[in-house]
Amino acid sequence: KNGGLAFARGDGDWKTLFGATPFPGIHDMRTAARSKDLIAVGTGAFGLGVYDLQQRNWVPVRDLTGLEPSVPNPVRIIREDGDKGIFWAGTERGLDRLDGHDISHRFLADSTGYDVTDVEVGESEILYLTSNKISVGRIDSKLNRETLLEPNRMPFEVGEITSAVQNQDVLWAGTREHGVQRYDLKSHRWEPVRIPTGESTYVKSATSLGYNDLTNELYVSSYAGLHVLNPSQA
Repeated sequence: KNGGLAFARGDGDWKTLFGATPFPGIHDMRTAARSKDLIAVGTGAFGLGVYDLQQRNWVPVRDLTGLEPSVPNPVRIIREDGDKGIFWAGTERGLDRLDGHDISHRFLADSTGYDVTDVEVGESEILYLTSNKISVGRIDSKLNRETLLEPNRMPFEVGEITSAVQNQDVLWAGTREHGVQRYDLKSHRWEPVRIPTGESTYVKSATSLGYNDLTNELYVSSYAGLHVLNPSQA
């Protein structure tokens, strides 16, 4: 929020990347991600920015979709897509794909807008979460979009889900008031997952989820700490 960005290497040594930004409000940067020599930055009032580490300068972001809005989309979250120089930006009006410093695709960009609050990048698909309308959807490697979870199949309000990850035919959803929920994509059944935080207490509010494909473990972040779950035992 002080107008700069820093990162920590594996040895814990902090490196300052840059100070001044091209955004008028120095407190406006919300989120950032790095891929190759590019850092994509999302702001609230000024849309997307890209910083080139080799040039040590900001580069203009070009919109190649022909769908550029009259005002920049407020950005909620940015995720890098491996080391390909590709980023996915969840905004208050849809989901943008950034190839280098070019916005090449804009998804969910209708007149009313989809508020994309979370994005998870997998090996062959992108999973996104909205606080309205679709709720949870995915984009495959060919950039085809599919709805995974519709609001009428949810036992709680659309904005209740804070984070979601998919493993095979199961969608794991973290919620604000209902802990972690397991959703079977074939049977469309919901099951609560009780994660103990004490002798008689369980996770009620899950802030974020992550899935490790190598170890087949589900990571759950809550206000009580970080929890590791073996899905086969859930």
